[in-house]
Amino acid sequence: NQFNRATSALRQPGSLVKPFTYLTALNNGYQPNFVIEDTPLELESNGKIWRPANFDRSSIGYVTLRYALEHSLNTVTVRLLSWLGLEKILTTMKDFAVYEKPIKENSIVLGAQETTLLRLVTAYSQIANGGFKITPSMFKKTVVITQSEERIQSVDETSLEQIRYLLQGVVQRGT
Repeated sequence: NQFNRATSALRQPGSLVKPFTYLTALNNGYQPNFVIEDTPLELESNGKIWRPANFDRSSIGYVTLRYALEHSLNTVTVRLLSWLGLEKILTTMKDFAVYEKPIKENSIVLGAQETTLLRLVTAYSQIANGGFKITPSMFKKTVVITQSEERIQSVDETSLEQIRYLLQGVVQRGT
């Protein structure tokens, strides 16, 4: 049919958005070897108590940021949210255009808001591209990507290098 799943299908990306929280942390002085607690926690979210848990409901104790991203630990991601604040993470997500209109809801860091495949691919491409904005153009059978001279200003090159390093670990050792 004529429905374009890459540009029109809205889906919750889940853990695919976690690297943007970690990128925000790196950009705010955290290091990949920073030790953080992977234990249950509670946050208030829209007047309700939110108790996020890891996929398997387990807790490890203390882990590094690198390990937490490699193993997609929800509690560590939410702990970073509580320390950094939602606004900083949303700024990173807006700069990389992860969502068309991000909703100010804590669960966004765990991928609970819908986005398109094209937005996610574009956001990851910008990480790989040193923070330079790209504009994908869809044709019937080919995708043409043009690089802008405009670089995302809110994220420094060191943070981008570190998140690329962490993402390699996700493939090599993680989930």
